[in-house]
Amino acid sequence: MFLLESSYIGLFGAVIGIAVSYAISLIVNIALPMILESAFESELPDGFQFSAIPLSLVLIAMGICLIVTILSGLRPAKRATEIDVLKAMRREM
Repeated sequence: MFLLESSYIGLFGAVIGIAVSYAISLIVNIALPMILESAFESELPDGFQFSAIPLSLVLIAMGICLIVTILSGLRPAKRATEIDVLKAMRREM
């Protein structure tokens, strides 16, 4: 259960991080050419991109995120398996 929860947190964090990085990349690719064209009064070549995020980088980032969160969830999961359920229920009441 702890590993599943930590995996969900890692996956959710990776998705948010990837969405933010794509948004920043889109903003850079739209705003920076306009700034440079107005500053230097020359046009950039068509299709020129300042920032590009390949799919392999996204997959690597998600993999690293999942590995880190699973490793961080191992210790609480191991500790939870060592706790006697009846003793834990008695302490809470």
